Amino acid sequence: MARAPLPEWVATTVHGVVSRLDQAVNAGDRGEVARLLGLLDGDIQLTPFLRDAVEQGHTALVGDLLAYPRALNDRGDSGLITAACVHGDRAMVQQVANFQGNPANLAWAVAQARRDDLVDLVDPAAFTPHTRDQQLAMATLAGHRALVKHLLPTANANAGHGIALRRAALHQHWAIVADLVPVTDLAVVYARLSAEARIADAGHWAALDGIGVCAPAAIQDQWLAAVGEHLPWTRRRRTAQARQSTLDAAPNPAARPRVRP
Repeated sequence: MARAPLPEWVATTVHGVVSRLDQAVNAGDRGEVARLLGLLDGDIQLTPFLRDAVEQGHTALVGDLLAYPRALNDRGDSGLITAACVHGDRAMVQQVANFQGNPANLAWAVAQARRDDLVDLVDPAAFTPHTRDQQLAMATLAGHRALVKHLLPTANANAGHGIALRRAALHQHWAIVADLVPVTDLAVVYARLSAEARIADAGHWAALDGIGVCAPAAIQDQWLAAVGEHLPWTRRRRTAQARQSTLDAAPNPAARPRVRP
């Protein structure tokens, strides 16, 4: 259907053209978008229109908008690649990633969206060793197991005093913990935590302690075999559990008082 021409009073105002441009972007009308941008002679901030096109899933239109010189202002917009990972298809994500050229932003966006189909777009070779370790920790924080497994072969799981493992435990991403425990030098992580009082606070100990108490049995066994029994809360709670088991095994356990950890 042919679009009605802009009323004269609207056509002569920038506001009117911008309003029609917003409608055209949301409708994915590439021809109308190109015409209206021509009327504006490119003198407009494209960020809100790019975001709208991405969120509406208009892949071809996103490609058109990225070709305009004003789009260069969006090169550092991490929200744009995140929106593409959440709302767009693979082709759109590739377009935005190639335009921005920031592999770290791409990795974090894929982790936030938890898109397994986009994991292979993240190239570990594009990162410095330090950045690669950071991206592993961020993927762990987001709970994106496929990305964690993608980064693990080239990342250092011991970096940051085992920050990836501690984050996985803190957020109870037990499947990721199971992936990290075999490749993390648990004794070294524990020793370094103990030696540096500035990071050996309750939060860090609680995260590690959670592995020895809350994780599935197979992961607990791996953890406790290495360092778990040395952690204060793990040791105390497991002692309480053992005492409770003894009481439960005694005659008439219902009459026995419960032991609090």
